[in-house]
Amino acid sequence: MSIVTVAISSILVAASAWKNEDFGEAAVFLQLGSKLQLDVITKSNKCTGNLMSGVYMDVKDNDKKILNVSSQYDVTITPPAPDSLYYEESVGTGWVVKPSDVKGVSYDCKIEDINFNVANKPDPPDSLVTAWVFNSKIADINFLNDCISGAKDSESCGVAASWAVEHQAIFKDEKLFVVGFGDGGSDFGNVWVKISGLDGP
Repeated sequence: MSIVTVAISSILVAASAWKNEDFGEAAVFLQLGSKLQLDVITKSNKCTGNLMSGVYMDVKDNDKKILNVSSQYDVTITPPAPDSLYYEESVGTGWVVKPSDVKGVSYDCKIEDINFNVANKPDPPDSLVTAWVFNSKIADINFLNDCISGAKDSESCGVAASWAVEHQAIFKDEKLFVVGFGDGGSDFGNVWVKISGLDGP
């Protein structure tokens, strides 16, 4: 098995390929120092529009967002409709991150240069953001574990710690789609966790 070493944010990352029954083909595995390990999905396996699309829990903002990815990887992000059981007043109404607001989706499922500074969106970040989509267990998400342990402060975490503890017991070893926001591919500043498909629970 070959190992390729690359630099990501000044950290050496060992990337290995192996046969995985869940994917049915080679998957890529990243290990960042002593960090927990995440399965990286690609357009050859689970990085597909129908699997990525759904209702996501934003564990920092404590609300839900709708991520819709087409078969051609056009990305749209919206709040749930006000009459949806997923709607929270804090998420706002009437805003849309359109495909033209997103640079694109890379082969290894990185959603690049997302512009959340769109009309009607509450508290958008003041710069473009990058997101990585993974398929991982809650227990393997460093951001959530750092919030649970207190390594990150409550302002950085929002409701991440309490949400993770509650839902780790529900989902256990189930792998969920996770959107991690950050440039390093592992050391995230926020995560969204898929809790439902577009057609509801």
